[in-house]
Amino acid sequence: MRKTLKIILAVFLALAIFAAVGFSVVFLDVASYTATSSQLLVGPPIMARALVVYDPGLTGAPKAFADDVAARLQDDYNVELAGIRSPAATANVSQYAIIVVGGPIYAGNPSASVKSYLGSLKPASEAIVGVFGVGSFNIPNEKVAPSASANTLPIREEVKINTGGNFTSEADNFAEALLLQPTLSPPP
Repeated sequence: MRKTLKIILAVFLALAIFAAVGFSVVFLDVASYTATSSQLLVGPPIMARALVVYDPGLTGAPKAFADDVAARLQDDYNVELAGIRSPAATANVSQYAIIVVGGPIYAGNPSASVKSYLGSLKPASEAIVGVFGVGSFNIPNEKVAPSASANTLPIREEVKINTGGNFTSEADNFAEALLLQPTLSPPP
């Protein structure tokens, strides 16, 4: 009886530790703290610049999608590909014509780091802003960024990408939508 009680207690303790680690990874967005580097992708000899900011999430899939979006935008812009915690992502963003922000979708919502970044983002008034989310939850594109009532950014395009999707074609479609769609006004 005593041995069985010890086994049950050990299993309960292991589950509690596993739950605490899982909680910290998802709700405290621990993975975003690894996104501290940036890379300049030089495009055509023009002055226009784009910024692609990503939170890699637990799987790295948002980083892979951000790589594909940056490669597509490089055809027309000099692109700064930056982790969400990098100096390039937190510097003055008013110099960029296009700003793309994305990361994982946890429990049907964008990661805390993406929400926080979008909440503090101050782009130039004519900048084009796009937001993406990568995850297995089936949510509408409109839920990838914080709600319009909490967000005054003129977001031109939002897209939710399934983890197992074709990132290259989805990135091409997303970049094309950013470049072609007319600018939306910020919510009142």
